[in-house]
Amino acid sequence: MLENDWNEDNFKWQDLTYLFRDNGYSTDYLFDFSIATDLKNSTWRTIYIDQPGLGLSREYLIEGLEVENVRFYFDNMQKVAGLLGADPARVKEELRQSLDFEIKLANTSLPRELRRNASSLYHPMTLAELSEQVPLLDWTYYVNRLLTEELLQVE
Repeated sequence: MLENDWNEDNFKWQDLTYLFRDNGYSTDYLFDFSIATDLKNSTWRTIYIDQPGLGLSREYLIEGLEVENVRFYFDNMQKVAGLLGADPARVKEELRQSLDFEIKLANTSLPRELRRNASSLYHPMTLAELSEQVPLLDWTYYVNRLLTEELLQVE
């Protein structure tokens, strides 16, 4: 919406994630990435990869534009895009596609009541095992790219 030379064939979401990281912005749009004390061994620090944070509560998003809060959210998205200089003729359709994608993410996310038992969400594995199970990208490179090179890198 903000750039007229958009080329979807050249777009790589992970490159945008790295750009966000390099500029100090959140990287938790498709999935959450964090390092915290291991749930079952408090002497370890563990990399956690989890479902993403959404712009609006999952419970609202899964209802779609029929819910007033989702309509307000969508209207606000359009207003912000306009303030940033987006082409008004493209804003509604393109942001609708963006909202539809976020609704799909919400529908694939677990509801809060199924996330209360942390042990049921605990599935430790190495990055190599993760790469085998989810060959979406080079997970070691991804993790190292999000970590601060001066402080920590993984192998």
